[in-house]
Amino acid sequence: AVVSTQSTGEEWAAPRASSWDFVELWTEEKFRQHYQLSRTLFKTLAEKMPHHKDTNFRKAISKEKRLAICLRFLVTGACTNIIAEAFGVGKSTAVYAIDEGVAMINKELQFPTFKEEELHGIVKDFEIKCGFKGTAGCVDGTHVKVKVPADQKKFYYGYKGYTSIILLAVCRADLSMMFAYVGEPGAVGDRAAFDRSGLGNFLKQ
Repeated sequence: AVVSTQSTGEEWAAPRASSWDFVELWTEEKFRQHYQLSRTLFKTLAEKMPHHKDTNFRKAISKEKRLAICLRFLVTGACTNIIAEAFGVGKSTAVYAIDEGVAMINKELQFPTFKEEELHGIVKDFEIKCGFKGTAGCVDGTHVKVKVPADQKKFYYGYKGYTSIILLAVCRADLSMMFAYVGEPGAVGDRAAFDRSGLGNFLKQ
């Protein structure tokens, strides 16, 4: 909605209500279902988001809301128009928040370093639980369906037959995550995404 003041002739966009405005009233269970992580981890990651300053025309969107936009996009795979509407922001704002969130996640979720005894413990778990000798982690990838503008389709259309972004992950024998990398366009391919990931760079050292 656009609000006008006759005395000054100024116009500005009035804030749009969204479910995010009531997130503090949600139970921990509902929050986890919506964003696939705890409030504590969410707040920790939100602090890593870039800082935006208020302008003379509008108040900056909080780090928490921008992270929520990104996570909701990754969790649901919904098109950016739907995500933008759900959070009461413009499409370009939603796209920018998603890009910022993905960049932050990829930066923060780097391949961990282990002490020698810790690594031996992981290898031993794989041998006991899975029968795999000399294994320090299992890696796999998946393509997350996304909708993209028509002029970007060729970059995201992969061998799966739809537009997507690639998610790579490494887990221990107990299925707990050791590493994750997300955001490469589907047309890149699993191998190229692996080579560009923190894990790929780690193994090249």
